[in-house]
Amino acid sequence: MIVRKSLDPKIVACIAWKRVTLLLTVSTLVSIAYHYYGNKELAVDSLPANILGVALNETTPGSLHSDDAIQKAKDRYWVEYASGPLDAMRDVYVAKDKEAMNKALAKVFTFLEPIERALEEKPNYFRGNKFTLMDGAYAPLFKLMFQFESNSNAPQWTGLPKTKQWATHLVSLEVTQKSACPEYPKEFNHFFEVFDSYFPKQ
Repeated sequence: MIVRKSLDPKIVACIAWKRVTLLLTVSTLVSIAYHYYGNKELAVDSLPANILGVALNETTPGSLHSDDAIQKAKDRYWVEYASGPLDAMRDVYVAKDKEAMNKALAKVFTFLEPIERALEEKPNYFRGNKFTLMDGAYAPLFKLMFQFESNSNAPQWTGLPKTKQWATHLVSLEVTQKSACPEYPKEFNHFFEVFDSYFPKQ
């Protein structure tokens, strides 16, 4: 408590969000690594989530990227793109009123529009019929969104049918369901308290 009082409130809030996303994203990536690569020791300290995912893919047997160099470059673009909507979700959860929250949520869906155009018809995965690193990059975002019905049932999904199907499938996967660590719900509640957010009050 002494540390929190000595820090600027904006810094505390930023730390709270980073802890929420880090706990979810890193635990999701580690769960994916165990599920697809087999049980092995993983060094995850101080690595950003996207870098961690690429590192795991490059240093373990098999690959969740395409073997084609051009396709791999495209894959890496979409993995990095995932940080945009994930950061935008922060604005949804820190909004102080309904108008600001709805504006922020609209921004999240704007980020998803290029993804809708890139996806195949009736997709369960980002590309083809198997799990890739792109799916791993977006699973934390959709898990964050779908844990609240107001997000999973938002009217904006009507214009993103392929993305909605893809997101629903990713969230339903056992590896995603079991990925959140025990501290995650507590950290999320603390995040709402730090911001005095409108979202849990609606």
